[in-house]
Amino acid sequence: MNPAAKYPVSILCVDDEPANTDLIKRHLAACVDEIIVAADGQQGHELFLKHLPDMVLTDLMMPYVDGLQMSRMVRSVAPKVPIILMTSCSSIDFLPEAIDIGITQFLPKPLLKNKLLTAVKRCYETVELERRLLNAQKLESLGVLAGGVAHNFNNILTAIIGNTDLALNLLPPSSPVKEYLKIIENSAFRAAGIAKQMMDCAGKGGFKIDQININLMLDGMREMLQFTVPKGVAIRFILDDQLPYLKADSEQMRQIVTNLVINAVEAVENRDGSITISTGIMECDHAYLVDCWHDNGVEEGRYVFLEIADTGCGMDKEIIAKLFDPFFSTKFIGRGLGMAAVFGIVRSHKGAIHIVSTPGAGSTFRILFPASAETAACLAGGSHA
Repeated sequence: MNPAAKYPVSILCVDDEPANTDLIKRHLAACVDEIIVAADGQQGHELFLKHLPDMVLTDLMMPYVDGLQMSRMVRSVAPKVPIILMTSCSSIDFLPEAIDIGITQFLPKPLLKNKLLTAVKRCYETVELERRLLNAQKLESLGVLAGGVAHNFNNILTAIIGNTDLALNLLPPSSPVKEYLKIIENSAFRAAGIAKQMMDCAGKGGFKIDQININLMLDGMREMLQFTVPKGVAIRFILDDQLPYLKADSEQMRQIVTNLVINAVEAVENRDGSITISTGIMECDHAYLVDCWHDNGVEEGRYVFLEIADTGCGMDKEIIAKLFDPFFSTKFIGRGLGMAAVFGIVRSHKGAIHIVSTPGAGSTFRILFPASAETAACLAGGSHA
């Protein structure tokens, strides 16, 4: 990530000198999503409350309300928002108060472009880290909730299924009640399937770990996947024939593929399009993993990947942020366990998910699984189509 990169953030710029704000807007126009300008600290505080920007860039000396006073007001409503303080003062008397407020980025005036971009980059990294921490905490809480509900749900269903089975065995074959008991039993089994998905969301599903060949698994799923995809949607396979075996639960891997393909089909909707399923192996460094969905324990190294790309409607960042929440769906109310289950399974396998999506231009989900050292040399035969 270089200082001239594009950062998906909004920034509040507060300075009573229009020439300075014009200069800052020119420097940052290509780097951030939105620049909000205020002429003094009071206006800056009002605009902060209105827009809630991701970071603040403020001058120290301003009429009415100075930069430190405004920063304290901002901190009262947003304790963790990054603040960059600009000053032309040669004295450092302001420094103790600034540090007490929690300001750690300082820029001397006149502003130099490279120093401004570097300060914004550091603030963006702080914002992104906070976002990921909040997402991790949210998903962990949802996982605990889903696991607790599923556990109690299973206990109730066990009693329903067990007693229904006993009643079926006690009734004579000609009893008309049997038909209704069968309906109860089938409904209970479907509910048990939902409970299992909730356990998968929580990362507490039952796993049977084997050394599996993802390519062979996909070959075995081709016919079923072709049946899943409607006419007008082409499905392609691009499988790496030098893929190592993977330590994973084969049933759970098939569930990941099925859920992601169903998600891709819904994204393509009723128009013509394509879905591409790929496999491969790659080295993932910290910079790549930072942009992935995962638990904090994921480490740099060699990963086997399973990628599913579609040419569908794509997603904006707001949808991506909620994508793995249980029961979140942009299509049908009450749906949405599939993607939550995908993330729970990936977490349980110490993996990660990398998402690239643009509204109107499709989505690509790359599922990463750590390649174990003892199986890295065991290459599985693959196929291409």
